[in-house]
Amino acid sequence: MDIGGYVEMKKTLIVSLALMMLLPAALFAASDWYDMSLGATVQWQPVPKYSDWESAKKDLLKIDNWSFGVDFRNRVALFEVDLVGMYNYSKPLDVPTHTVSVLGTAGLVFDIYDVVRLGIGLGPSFDFIIQDGKLRVLDTAGALVDAQNLGASFSHAPLTYRLTADFLLGSIMIGANYTLPSAWSFAEPTWKGLLPPEWGKGKLGVSILYTIL
Repeated sequence: MDIGGYVEMKKTLIVSLALMMLLPAALFAASDWYDMSLGATVQWQPVPKYSDWESAKKDLLKIDNWSFGVDFRNRVALFEVDLVGMYNYSKPLDVPTHTVSVLGTAGLVFDIYDVVRLGIGLGPSFDFIIQDGKLRVLDTAGALVDAQNLGASFSHAPLTYRLTADFLLGSIMIGANYTLPSAWSFAEPTWKGLLPPEWGKGKLGVSILYTIL
């Protein structure tokens, strides 16, 4: 082996050893490699594009545009599983409508100086619509589909992205989140569908959580 090849092999070995030493340290440093948090969340849906503050303020004051629910997060090192349940009541065309949304995601989280936690996750989102005594679900195109059974509901559930940014205040986390559905579902699985159709059509939310463990 020539000198150049030996030097390159030595550099590769040193880098590999450094990564092997740093990765466990990053995953299990200190004693906070695991936590479980539970809290409340509110969500403004959808997030529209306004040309002036007055029109935006009117929609902010409409209770129909808000959803309320529970935010549960379970983190192991850099990996996190979130489960969010939301409820919304509205009367489109004077028809009482109850919407129960359930989103489960799995993804990565990164703590920055133990002050801010940033996360991104992906998972199926279920929107159950109860209207006129009938139970339906929303598909990836936003159309109502009769919920015949749990399997049919799951097949039409779009994969949804969830971005989170939280301030770490001891046992309390306060932050914002943005939920954005893709066009991918088990009923219509396409690679192109994994990309969000429009980044501006997500739902903006705020959560406050208490770290149980």
